[in-house]
Amino acid sequence: SAIPSRETVLTILELMKDLEEPVLIHCKSGTHRTGFLSALWLFNQQPEQTELAFQQLSLKFGFVGLERWLKATFEQRPTLDAVIWEYQRFHQACGIRFREWVDSSYMARYYPIAMRDAPRITSRASTQAR
Repeated sequence: SAIPSRETVLTILELMKDLEEPVLIHCKSGTHRTGFLSALWLFNQQPEQTELAFQQLSLKFGFVGLERWLKATFEQRPTLDAVIWEYQRFHQACGIRFREWVDSSYMARYYPIAMRDAPRITSRASTQAR
């Protein structure tokens, strides 16, 4: 899936704000686009759950980081998760909320560069076990 434009992300956020809970999101295989939209839901509708959204992009929830990296490398374009990693950097640096970040800093054309050094997301449990 291509990196969505700012306008597409803003449209998704607008559509999400009017949805009644519970919300079911599912794409063809139920992992990457589903995970991306689920993260957007948490970022926008439940901003207190932002860290949880980062943690859920893990194998436990069907997200295979190595597969995403291989796909991005072979196709020479970033995958959707590059947006999440970039937002994570901004959020952890200054606590910016997702909608604010999209309005001020989101640039779909930038992610091929950002993707190369995307940070790994680890759960607190695995970090504490070390």
